[in-house]
Amino acid sequence: MYLPVPGSHNVANSLAAIGVGLRLGLTFENIVQGLKALELTQMRLEIIEVKGITIINDTYNASPSSTKAALEVLKETPAYRKIAVLGNMYELGDFTEQGHKEVGEAAVKAGVEHLITVGDLAKSIAQGGAGAGLAEESIYPCENNSGAIEVLKNVLQNGDTILVKGSRGMRMEEIVHALVGQKLRWNIRGE
Repeated sequence: MYLPVPGSHNVANSLAAIGVGLRLGLTFENIVQGLKALELTQMRLEIIEVKGITIINDTYNASPSSTKAALEVLKETPAYRKIAVLGNMYELGDFTEQGHKEVGEAAVKAGVEHLITVGDLAKSIAQGGAGAGLAEESIYPCENNSGAIEVLKNVLQNGDTILVKGSRGMRMEEIVHALVGQKLRWNIRGE
């Protein structure tokens, strides 16, 4: 069966949907057709190819578990280098610092070579990445999206794949728009 969305976590979600569909009386053929037509909403694991780079736009929202799942998609995506641009994750309560640090550790496990963080809470993502062994010169804590865009102008190379993810309040799609727009596209090194 073909599943038109990235990520092994979506396989588990689909298996649950199959079980519910069968329980509700749908035929397996109906379920297969429904899954083939599956489309994610915008800004959820959107794969964008633009001028020699691949962008994984997952800027709709973020939590530690959804960010780790997105990092797994990045890990599974072929690339010259893997870059993660990760922003604050809100509404984590007492789990805020630990959740951000775990995401930094997960980024290293996913093979991220450059980790760009955006926001005050995301500094803990940078700390988690450093603690997991990512070299300090490959970690770029930024205060805002403009800072992340400036870092990307200096580090992007042909063949890179970039994951962009953060909580809705971070407006991380601004970074994706800069990557897709002329403003940044012409500055990609290695052309």
